[in-house]
Amino acid sequence: MKNRHQIFVTNQVHLRAILDIVMKTLFENADKNGLNLEKDIFRPLDIKLPAKEVDKVWEVIINSGLINPIVGFGNSGKVELTSEGVKMMSQYGGYLNFLAQTQPNNFVIQNPASPSANNEEQQPTDPNTQPK
Repeated sequence: MKNRHQIFVTNQVHLRAILDIVMKTLFENADKNGLNLEKDIFRPLDIKLPAKEVDKVWEVIINSGLINPIVGFGNSGKVELTSEGVKMMSQYGGYLNFLAQTQPNNFVIQNPASPSANNEEQQPTDPNTQPK
């Protein structure tokens, strides 16, 4: 039986939103030596993911080049922003803002809970058909 409170990362919109949340949380807590992804970021925000989904999210955020895992004894599951991540956060304030400003014609920011966010891929927008 599925837990009604668990989130399943099913498309790019969810991954982008989670990456945005993780980056903002790390940036706001830059004074700390990294944060544990599940305990320090997901749990306080009441984000509940199945273990398989946490592994998927971990792979995406680590391979983004914006977040690094912290290695060493006692640091299992901890992450920190890379210098590129800090630079991006300083300039744009978030991953979704970065995408919106650098790829305005190919990316639509959408709430992951909205009905149309359940599509696998977001359709590119045509600037000629959008209302002015």
